[in-house]
Amino acid sequence: MSCALYHANALQQCRVDAERARSLKLAWVGTLIDAWGDMLESRGSPEAFCSAAETTFLFPPDLDAWFYSVLGLSHFGGPRGEELAIKTLAFLVGRGFVPYHTFLRHTWLDPLRDRTEFIEILEQAKKRHRESQTAFLQAGGEALLGTGAAGSPV
Repeated sequence: MSCALYHANALQQCRVDAERARSLKLAWVGTLIDAWGDMLESRGSPEAFCSAAETTFLFPPDLDAWFYSVLGLSHFGGPRGEELAIKTLAFLVGRGFVPYHTFLRHTWLDPLRDRTEFIEILEQAKKRHRESQTAFLQAGGEALLGTGAAGSPV
């Protein structure tokens, strides 16, 4: 994976963040961030990345952090990573994590797009996104944002 696809300081930032995580006694986070850096340098393996990402799933769910692990698994993890990404993404959507437009457009999810499971997860996310948007509008949430701010349901 070429570093040219990422911001100019991505690798350096990975190394700094990994050390910061270790200094905060979060060695597992440092290991995962190092695995990202190794993949950016084209010296990591999909298997090592998957193992590091799986460690994340041993802790209580932080839906945003888990989603970033899904992105990495899909992008870097090869076939095993894709399986883990699908399983975790289904869990996240089931828990109400439904940034539908991100799921729809994020290029790191491209390896999953042709999979039946991903298409089903995307449909579930779309449905839950619509339900949330409708509930927000029905509860008067639009008034907090200003008239018409919420837009029409997707």
